[in-house]
Amino acid sequence: MKYLALDVGRKHTGVAYGDSDIGISLPQDTIEHESDKELAAEVNALVIERDIETLILGMPLMPSGEEGEEVEHVRHVADLIEELCPDCTQEFVDERHTDKSFLGARSEDKHAQAACALLSLILDKKK
Repeated sequence: MKYLALDVGRKHTGVAYGDSDIGISLPQDTIEHESDKELAAEVNALVIERDIETLILGMPLMPSGEEGEEVEHVRHVADLIEELCPDCTQEFVDERHTDKSFLGARSEDKHAQAACALLSLILDKKK
């Protein structure tokens, strides 16, 4: 299965690619965007280009586990992406469970690092 993980931000969204057959996450170029619609269009292009089956989106829950404004933003972006990519499954991952030691290990791009950490959670479960 081919995955694309997104660490959604307001202007910068980290991206990682992974394939369950390979079992590793690979950092991709961070998407720089001015709007959520622009981000959704860029993600759609990647989904088509890489034949992505599942999108992984990080959920920036508060330390208490409650949802805040940033989670609402991620859900809004997910809805926009779903309109463009209705056949692509979406999974949401609690960012609080990402391995912070992973960050810095594979890329100098902190946004891509965060996306890799999210995807690694999924790929580790599939092993």
